[in-house]
Amino acid sequence: MNTYRRYTIVLLLLSLIAGSFILRPMFTASASGQDKQQALRISDAAARQMQSLIAEKASRTPEQNKIDSQLLYSLKMSRNEQLAEGVESLKTGLSTDTKDLVQVDIRSTNSKPVLEKLKAIGAEIVNSFERSVRARLPLRDIEQLTNMPEVTFIMPGDDAVTSAEIRQNPSVRPAPQISRSPIPQLNPGFQARAARVRYAIAEALSPSTRRGAATSRAPMFIVNTSEGDTAHRAAEARTKFGVTGAGVNIGVLSNGVDSLAALQGSGDLPAVTVLSGQAGSGDEGSAMLEIVFDLAPGAQLFFATANGGPANFAQNIRDLRTAGCDIIVDDVFYFAESVFQDGQTGSVSSTTDGGVITQAVNDVTAGGALYFSSAGNEGNLNDNTSGTWEGDFVDGGTLSSLPGGNVHDFGGGNVGDTINAIGMGSGPLPANLFWADPLGGSANDYDLFLLNASLTSVLAASTNTQSGSQDPFEQIAGASLVTGARLVIFRHSGAANRFVHLRTNRGRLSVATAASTKGHATAANAFGVAAVDVATAGGGSFTGGSANPVETFSSDGPRQLFFNPDSSPITPGNFSSTGGLIRQKDDIAAADGVSCAAPGFATFFGTSAAAPHAAAIAGLLKSLKPAATPAQIRAALTSSALDIEAAGVDRDSGAGIVMAYQGLAAISSADLSIVKTDSPDPVVAGTDLTYSITVTNNGGDRAVDLVMSDSLPAGTTFVSLATPAGWTSTTPSVGANGIVTAKTQTLDNAQSAVFSLVVHVLPNTPDERCCPTLQQSRRR
Repeated sequence: MNTYRRYTIVLLLLSLIAGSFILRPMFTASASGQDKQQALRISDAAARQMQSLIAEKASRTPEQNKIDSQLLYSLKMSRNEQLAEGVESLKTGLSTDTKDLVQVDIRSTNSKPVLEKLKAIGAEIVNSFERSVRARLPLRDIEQLTNMPEVTFIMPGDDAVTSAEIRQNPSVRPAPQISRSPIPQLNPGFQARAARVRYAIAEALSPSTRRGAATSRAPMFIVNTSEGDTAHRAAEARTKFGVTGAGVNIGVLSNGVDSLAALQGSGDLPAVTVLSGQAGSGDEGSAMLEIVFDLAPGAQLFFATANGGPANFAQNIRDLRTAGCDIIVDDVFYFAESVFQDGQTGSVSSTTDGGVITQAVNDVTAGGALYFSSAGNEGNLNDNTSGTWEGDFVDGGTLSSLPGGNVHDFGGGNVGDTINAIGMGSGPLPANLFWADPLGGSANDYDLFLLNASLTSVLAASTNTQSGSQDPFEQIAGASLVTGARLVIFRHSGAANRFVHLRTNRGRLSVATAASTKGHATAANAFGVAAVDVATAGGGSFTGGSANPVETFSSDGPRQLFFNPDSSPITPGNFSSTGGLIRQKDDIAAADGVSCAAPGFATFFGTSAAAPHAAAIAGLLKSLKPAATPAQIRAALTSSALDIEAAGVDRDSGAGIVMAYQGLAAISSADLSIVKTDSPDPVVAGTDLTYSITVTNNGGDRAVDLVMSDSLPAGTTFVSLATPAGWTSTTPSVGANGIVTAKTQTLDNAQSAVFSLVVHVLPNTPDERCCPTLQQSRRR
């Protein structure tokens, strides 16, 4: 045996005896097939820490089990108490305000006595609903609430997150270099006066400009216009179809409208109805309202904040509908929104209110509203930007120090999924764990741990008890996450055959999957909207195909659901990847990266910007055809969308980019039945062909235009076009863009009209089938 071999064997023996963990000689590919991470064994030291935390969890009193583990850990650390044997501290990310108060969400069976108790101890009440209260109080006072039988759970106030994107990370496509003139800081009133001059000039040059007489309100004086107006062919569509969104009420939900008055003064926004006390804070709502106004200037606009907790958000959705909103759009999600349940009926007592927002969306869409929501900026698998892992729990082996508990194997022996990056574009956000149990009824106890890169120390943990009446949810605060750390899913007790969903909310995972979109954006009748950079339209309109991909940060689908809104299972007994139902998400895509005048949104990126573009286009369709059902508008939007990404409907963009012009054309012809009879076949040169075209109006009373494709053989000429009595038409002619005949008479509902088109085929024309086809019929 040579010296080198002896030296190698000694090193191997030493590593086996003295090492605190074993490095396995294997690598595992991520689900994207691009990243690889080393498979490590959790060290004995980390296992002992986990064991101590699990033992502490088992020792909690019924009152302590009503408190989220992050609050419990923070409370103990504030008293300088040991969290568990061998664990002095953990990162919880819990923050207090300037008064040293912590914001909490309190779930209860009856809020009245809870409110009385909160007032008695001097807590600040943010808002309250029948079974939910948001309040601020000293951390030490939380325990005073747990002995109340009405209180079921207390958790840190769930945060509302908008889907605007701040591009800072080099792994995300850089912001497009679009030349835009900044608005100078001039004397007060100058911008509005200049806007009036520009508007007057535009009106004088073109009476049919976008803010012309078709708008039901007084003309507004525009300072800024979204590039999506051109990219989606909305400006062109308003002129061609004579619509502005008039007669349609559109409600926006976001953080706030701080600059509403200033934007109204500059002409960037019209009158907006803000629900009483629900103006919120911030200006993302202002930017969204601008986009809607730019594309649908005749619509009446409404606003309510999505801040204040899930219950407040849900109530504002309903209140906007009550206020008369036909279309509602938001760009907000809450971290605890359920991944696997399709709503939350009144019979469900959820410890996180995880389904109340989706239920509100379900309710207003069942009542006839159209609902649009940003799909999210959590990345997608195709662009290798996913921060999500979703799939069946796989037993990674019992930890020797934790009898009865098992960790999840992400593949190839990896028991910890590495965080490659955190807070892409928006700062660190929490990591969440969901599994396929019903809201208010999880009897399978899972926990989430954050370990360092070498799996030798526990950095943070979420260890709530699930004993049959809680939600299947664990969360580690974003402030706890660090690049290179590993997330470990631990099954403490209960069934192992559960579908699980781990997400880092705009982070990046080494082992990742698709399906990052969740919550109310995945409601059955909601439109989940992906984002496409408007710069890819090159200053013109979107063309589709590979030229207009979704943003690399845009969330993908699909969404697999296991529970109905009443918490009943969709597939009883099967809660694995073969159970439940798979819902196609995303639904559609629209522009982001557009100009807005709202402070901080000069270039507005994110699915937050995409959703209002789609909502405004729906407003134009609703304005053209007020009697159209939500199903008809959905069909018109999706059937006319530009296909991008994978061919056909796909998980990244759904049906594709929604287009105003094509959508209006589709909705205008949706109620027209066309029957065309042609003869003879084959065509004989030197003969006449007669086409009988029957148009039946199945919708409201509208005049009809016919546009026929230019598919006639070279050398043909029209002999005649016979119309019903009393109808007039332009002289038909063959042109590069089709054969156009304009009809002015109104077709009553269910009335038909028959048009007879006679085509003469010249003697020198080759024999072939002469088949003009209906390209478009428009109701106006």
